[in-house]
Amino acid sequence: MTIEIEDRPYGPMSGPEEVAALKSRVYLFKDDIIMWDEIPITTVFSVKKFVEKLNEITKDISNFYILVDLTKNSRPSAKVRAVLKAEYEKLANFKHAAVFTGSNFMLNIASKFILSFVGLHSFSVHKTMEEALAEIEKHKKKDSMAV
Repeated sequence: MTIEIEDRPYGPMSGPEEVAALKSRVYLFKDDIIMWDEIPITTVFSVKKFVEKLNEITKDISNFYILVDLTKNSRPSAKVRAVLKAEYEKLANFKHAAVFTGSNFMLNIASKFILSFVGLHSFSVHKTMEEALAEIEKHKKKDSMAV
């Protein structure tokens, strides 16, 4: 049975099926690109579950890129931003995050501010997934030339 993610906060009282549903939103999209499909209401708990899955996937990947879907997401709280910052600081093999938000100009501005705050050293914000993937490909090409 597949559990659908609802438009509500998830926390420590979430059952095993809900945790599995949360973790299923972080997956290997292609080669060294990890999809981070954010939920409508991000919580400290959901971030920690997403990061657990990210770490599982990337443990054997030398360098990776993150594709972040924020099309259905609301603005994260200060606590969530602090946890994101702490977790992103631990990512050793991370190269670039490309975020896509849909056509919401204000969300794009807010995303840039938040991504800057959480300490990502390389990120970009786009309207569409195609634009975000194209940016990742540019970074991959640049990174491969630097070796």
